[in-house]
Amino acid sequence: MNYLLKGLMLLMLFFVIGETVSYYFNIPIPGNVIGMLLIFVGLYMGIVKENEIENIAKQLIKLLNLFFIPAGVGLLAHEKLIQENLLIIITSSIISSLVLMFVAAKVFLMMKK
Repeated sequence: MNYLLKGLMLLMLFFVIGETVSYYFNIPIPGNVIGMLLIFVGLYMGIVKENEIENIAKQLIKLLNLFFIPAGVGLLAHEKLIQENLLIIITSSIISSLVLMFVAAKVFLMMKK
């Protein structure tokens, strides 16, 4: 249990650092994203050891579906707005998916050469 607490404290530390950087430097990037980038850099440079956060990361991944509940509730709160713009939402989703598949295929073919 101690290893989970240590990993959680490390994740929270990087989250708080990211939020602080985002707030004080008025960066338009969310603090949690900055925190994830800092964790990545820490792992890459060897400052943070993989085994220190591996166990808590696995536990959080098991609970990942719970993190989507607030987003779903937010969608329900704007049901009328979504209904009014449903055609635009579906059309843009299809077009962006097709563009993404096309670009991914082109990059794959370029990398394959």
